[in-house]
Order: sequence, then C-alpha cells, then structure tokens
Amino acid sequence: MSALAAHRARLASAAAAAAELQAAEAGGSGSSAAAATSALTAESSASAQPGTSPRKRRKQALATGAAAASSSASALPNAASSAPAWPDERAGPGVSEAALTWQPLASGARRNWAPVEGGSDIDVGLHADETLAFSGQARLRLLHGQATISGARLRAPDRIRVLAPKSSPLPVLRALSQPKPHSSARCSSTPTSVLDTSLFAVIVRLGAAPDCGLHHLPNVCALAGIDPFGDASESAATGGHRGQEEEQLVRALPAGVHLVLGAPRGAALLAQPDAWETVLAHLSGLAPQVPLQQLAPGPPVLLVRGAKRLGKSTFARLALAALLSREGATRVAWLDADPGQGEFGPPGILALHIFERHAKEGLGDELQLAPGWTLAHTPARAHFLGDTTPRDEPARYLAMLEELLGFYARENASQTMPLIVNTPGWVKGLGADLASRLEHLACPTLIIDMRAAPEAVTGPDGDADVDSGQDDEAEALAEAESMRPCQGEPYYDGSGALLGAAPTIVPLYGARVAARSTPADGRILALLAHLHARPVSGQVCTRFDFERPLCEMRPVLVDVQQGLAGGLHVLPFVASVAPALRLAVLNASLVAIVRLDEVDRAAQDSHPPSHFGLQQPWDRALVQPLPEPASSHCVALAVLRAIDVPRGQLSLLTSAAAAQLRDARGHFALVRGAIDVPVWASLDAAHVQAATTGAAPPPLLAGVPRAQVPYVEWTQDDDGAETPLGLGRRRVRRNLMRKGQR
Repeated sequence: MSALAAHRARLASAAAAAAELQAAEAGGSGSSAAAATSALTAESSASAQPGTSPRKRRKQALATGAAAASSSASALPNAASSAPAWPDERAGPGVSEAALTWQPLASGARRNWAPVEGGSDIDVGLHADETLAFSGQARLRLLHGQATISGARLRAPDRIRVLAPKSSPLPVLRALSQPKPHSSARCSSTPTSVLDTSLFAVIVRLGAAPDCGLHHLPNVCALAGIDPFGDASESAATGGHRGQEEEQLVRALPAGVHLVLGAPRGAALLAQPDAWETVLAHLSGLAPQVPLQQLAPGPPVLLVRGAKRLGKSTFARLALAALLSREGATRVAWLDADPGQGEFGPPGILALHIFERHAKEGLGDELQLAPGWTLAHTPARAHFLGDTTPRDEPARYLAMLEELLGFYARENASQTMPLIVNTPGWVKGLGADLASRLEHLACPTLIIDMRAAPEAVTGPDGDADVDSGQDDEAEALAEAESMRPCQGEPYYDGSGALLGAAPTIVPLYGARVAARSTPADGRILALLAHLHARPVSGQVCTRFDFERPLCEMRPVLVDVQQGLAGGLHVLPFVASVAPALRLAVLNASLVAIVRLDEVDRAAQDSHPPSHFGLQQPWDRALVQPLPEPASSHCVALAVLRAIDVPRGQLSLLTSAAAAQLRDARGHFALVRGAIDVPVWASLDAAHVQAATTGAAPPPLLAGVPRAQVPYVEWTQDDDGAETPLGLGRRRVRRNLMRKGQR
C-alpha cells in the first residue's frame, strides 16, 4: 500500500464522524429555516418604517439572519459534529484598516520604551489593543503578555524574525488585553525587561536580525525599490521634521530596524477583514470555544480556494503563522499548488514545504514572518511543471500533486503535522475540474472558500443607497444562507469507497491586499532570489549573494556523459522542438535540475542511436525519456550559461551546491519549460542602477562591450537613451473614462 493510500485509509476511518456531521446538518435544517424566517420578518418590519431605503432594509435582514443562524448553529446538540461558530460574514467583509496607535514616550512615568543595557536592543511597552508596525529586518522577543502579528499569536518568551520590505504589506503588532495563564516552566527563561511589566499589557524586545545579504538586492534588481528595507515612516519618506521623542527613538533603534509612526509613505499596512481574525484565532488556539481538534480526527488539512485577487495566498500565509504559533506546534506542511504565484519558491514549480520550530537555542527556534521571496525556503520535495499555468499539462500537474501528497503522508506518519494547500485562482472550465481533483486528492478537513464581497450599487448622483431592483427578500436570504458555514460532502473514489470525511466549509469575503509589486514583479523577485540563494546546512535563515550579478559568478561545469543520466529535455509548450534544435533552444535558458530517484542504465543503453550530427553523449542525452514525477524530483533551477559541444560540458549558474550535485553521482536531468530568464539576470550592478535612475548605461557590461553581449537586445526610447529590451519605462494612461463617467 502506498503512503497516499495509507493516508486515505486513515481518513476513511472518520466515516462515523462524517455520518454524525450529516445527521447534525439534517437536524439543523429546521433551525436554519427559523433563521431565514427571522431574517425575512426583520426586513419586513424594517420596510414598514418610513425613510428606510431598500439597501438598508437588506443589510438589516442580513444582520438579523446572521444572528439567527449563529444561534441556531450553537443550539446543535454536539459541538464536535456541528459547524463551528465561525464569524458572521453575512453583513459584509468588514475590513479593518490598521491604525497605528503607539507613540513613543522616552521619559517620565509614562515612558513606553527604553534601551537595554549592554547591547543595541530596546524594549517597547504596549497597552491593550495598541498597534505598532515595522519595516526593515528585525528580531522580536515577547517578554510579557500576548500579542498578534501577521496571524501569529505570540506568548512570552516567543521569538520571531520579521523581514518587512516596503514593496509588501508591512506587518502590524497588536497587544492583546487578556493573556491566558501559562506554566512557569515556559516563562522561566524569559529575560527581565527594563520596563515595568505592571504598566503594560505587552512588552517586546526589538533587536537586529542576522545579516542575510538582502540589503544588497538593489545591485541586482530594482523591482523592490532602491532601499527595499528602509524606513517607511512619513517623516523619513518626505524628509520632514521629526519630533524630539521620535528623534530619540530613531537614534536608539538597532541597525536595520524601523518603526512606522503615523501613516506609512511608499508602503501599505497589512489590513484584513475582521472575520479573518476570528478564523485565525481558532487556528492558533486562542479561541477555546471551538477547539481545532473538533473539526476532524488527526491534524487539520486546510485548503484555501477562490478566484484571483481575493487574498487567498495572504490568508494562507496568516494561517501558516497561526498554526506554527500554536502551543506545542513543531511542524506545519505547505503545499504550493499554484505554479504561477508560489509563495515560497520560483514560478513553474509545485512544492511541498515543511516549516519547523526548532527546540535548540540558536538554530532558529523563532517564527519567521516575511514575503516568500525573502526566505527562499528549501522545499522538502518539489516538481518542475515548467509553466505558470497547468493549462497545457493537466495530467502531469495532477500526477505531481498526487506524488507530493504521498510524500506528505509518509512524513506525517505520526499524524501530528497540519497541512495547508494553497490553490490557484483558476476556478472556471478546466481550472474548476483540476480544483475538484485536487480536493479529492488532499481530502481537506477545513475549506476556506474565498468569495468576492458584494459591491455597493451607485446611482447617477453617486448615492450608494439606492434601489437597484435586486434588493428583494429572496436575494437577501439567499446571500445570508450562502455565507453560513456548513459541512461539505464526504470524499469518495470512483468505486464508491470512502476517502475522507466531509470537510467543514467556511465562506469568507476576500480582501485585496495593497502592495507596490505586481504578480509579475513577484515572480521575477522569487526567481532572482532563488538563483542568488546560498543555503547553509544546519541554518534556518537562507543567505543571499546579491553583491555580484549572475553574469559575474563562477558557473558549475557538468559532464554530459557522466553527470546527466536523465538527459536533456524541452517541454513541448506551444510547439515541440526537434531534437536536432534542442541544444540551441537550451542555450542561455532557464532549466530545472531534476534528480532521478533511480537510474536504469540498461534502459538508457536500449535507446536506438540517433543521427543528430552530434557526438555520442549529446545524442544519448537528447533521446532519454522525460523523468516521471513518481521517480524524480526537482532540486533547483539554473541558468544554462553555455554549451561546449566538443568537450561535452555544460555551464550552469545555480543555487544548488556543487557538492550536492556530485553526491548524486550523475542521476540528473535538465528540463526547460516556458519560463524565460528575466532581463535583470543579464545585467551588472552599473546597468541595474542606470535602468533604475534612467541614466545612460555604461559602455561595458561585466567588462564586455554591450554590442558583444549575447541574448540582450538594446533599444532606444523617445529621449534617445538606450535600455535593455524589457526594462523601458512604459507610459500608461489611467484617466480613461466611459462616456457616462465624464
């Protein structure tokens, strides 16, 4: 029995629980009808009041229906077999704008920050519900109380590493008012604060994060800004005058740590709907009324689904932090099923990541909150799809996901590791079919169903409170019922055998998270970070070599005959490539280094000789079968810098260590997909700076005249300045309006 089959068998053992869930749902149908009747009665009574508009009546009906549905859900006989008391989404998304309320006070009885003697750290005290935002690279340690930040629930003496570039939403720390009591063993190692713990709900110690080389990113790419980890405060962005208190705080902060005071400039704060907070509280264990273990037997399998631009990835990242911050949590798995917008790796890759909270001091026993490209996390297992969409390879896409889920089942033999599945935003046509197949493969116990929030209808005079002709009782009741948490259908295979119990489905309104970078920019940043990453064995934090561009790095030489038992491959996206032309297509391209689990030398030698006009090692490499997901995995991506046909060698620029490639004894294949090398990877620091500032580029690129640099085409803009093709400034008109909007 395979690992995935065994995992499904364990899920099938929850059939009794599934039956109880269905019985509870059937028993609650009368309560649901009562809730609908209550909502209808409320709207009818509101309509009788003079001056009440149809939209206001509809909102009142939704709110009343929400309360009735919640009360009916709580009245079910068994809380473990009923839908949990998740927050009410029926009255709207309720996005809370993060307002920063903490202000520095350095002296007097009300001082709320102080430097730590003998070091560069400072202690900051927050009262209940005060908020504080960060930019830069910081290391936080909670000394007193409890706080939340980006989904994580911190308890003393938790530690957390925060990487907050201005191109991504900035994390906001919020002090909790009523901390839960904890054992003395947990709090015995908490350092003593220089502030009085009786005066504050939370005291946090701020320190500098270990240098990982991210501040050199502008030498390679300017998509994250000239100073990506700089101060995002309004006074720093505008060069305005700082007050005395703020000036003292700025001088005392550790190097690379910035506190955002007031509204940020050039950056956005991480704001999220109120309902998200309640769901995350359940996941982190701070909402004891519905324990997470009651959802289904075993560790939770959380799947986030929905259309594009609804905040699925943002919510999934918050859920990851919430699960890792649970009491006693050690490991959480993350399945990146979106090849176009992976959270922790380059595009075109499907990966299973395992995040750990280490128990050893100094090995990274803190949480890490950061955009995925700043971590360059090494996956436990990955496969190279080769494109940002599974449209052209749906069967291979599902085979890769099935293999990754099987690997998760083997790693989760003890049934203690939760799993988060981040799905693509393709929800129509073939995308809907693939999403359904993925759900049956993963058998999630909890599904977060992201939905677009209803938009207000505006009239010609701009009034949002008008009768659109659709604000009737049926629509209000249908919307209220559709946003009610419910139990889904159990998972069965084609023969009718039970695969998994019915999941809990929680509808949530999505929310677009403001960010300076676009999805395309995020893919480029993730790819460049992957190519410049230098993972160190035994360390959690990845280091980056952004001081040198790729064109100045020393490549790794690979002997085709001894080092590429899996051959050379070009995936047939759009059109297939004849074997005789594959070397030309592979040269200076982005390829995946795929390691074979086993190599059948006899099968390799059984392939008939080819006649491509090349030497024997090349002919053999070009006719090898494409590695299957069940017997291979992707190690890293690389830029195939050069091909030396007479010597039978390839030059690769990759983040994979040469020792790792040697240890595999040649059990590798190189696979090219539809993802190209970004133009930033072909430039040196001088040309990156010229492209950023708009200045004339220097005549030499990495010591070579620009005209002699291959694969980089230079164009002239309207001002006569030369820029690499793809880096020119685009002029976009954003003031176009429809005729009725003028």
